[in-house]
Amino acid sequence: MNGALKHALHTLTARTAVRGVSDEALPIRADLPHARLAACAALNGPQPVVPLEALRGLAVASAATLSADLLQVQANWAVARYVGSFEHKKDHLVLSEPGEAVCGNQRRVLSEELGIAFGLHTGSRWMASRADPASPIWVADVDQLPARLVSWAAKSEHRPDFVLAARRPGHTNFTVALVESKGTRTPSHVKKAWRAGADRSHPQFEI
Repeated sequence: MNGALKHALHTLTARTAVRGVSDEALPIRADLPHARLAACAALNGPQPVVPLEALRGLAVASAATLSADLLQVQANWAVARYVGSFEHKKDHLVLSEPGEAVCGNQRRVLSEELGIAFGLHTGSRWMASRADPASPIWVADVDQLPARLVSWAAKSEHRPDFVLAARRPGHTNFTVALVESKGTRTPSHVKKAWRAGADRSHPQFEI
């Protein structure tokens, strides 16, 4: 195994953190005056992550077909695509130099897919902070769910990206959350994306 591949694989499998910001002082709140926002302590501060786990989560959640027989192969496409795209910097995960150099349409794809990967990873941590500790976290692409289960979304062109579900502590019913992922990098695009995201989600949500 050459040195570059060894380093890239180590970066994917090492536990690190991404920065999480969710507090009452978040500037984006002023740009969403009609949404009822609440800060989320579980998402504020460094968020532990193993990049490999986030990429496998992206691959499974966005699989074109839902087949257990194909899952072993489907779960690895994002890892193969983004190996070498990350680096550890001061105990945080950042894009590597080759990752930063991606441009044009491929940059849009990278931003969208990594937005989903780490959005779902963070959303699952959010759900775990509210769910029964013994409950798995179920993740589903809204567009792959039967229409009868997402009739609330089918009436509008504005749909969230994913649904998370887990058992409530001490109950047999479930807590359900909607996830809207945005893969933007500049403050102006973040504001524009969150305005659109607020319209796709429940009028009360955490950010």
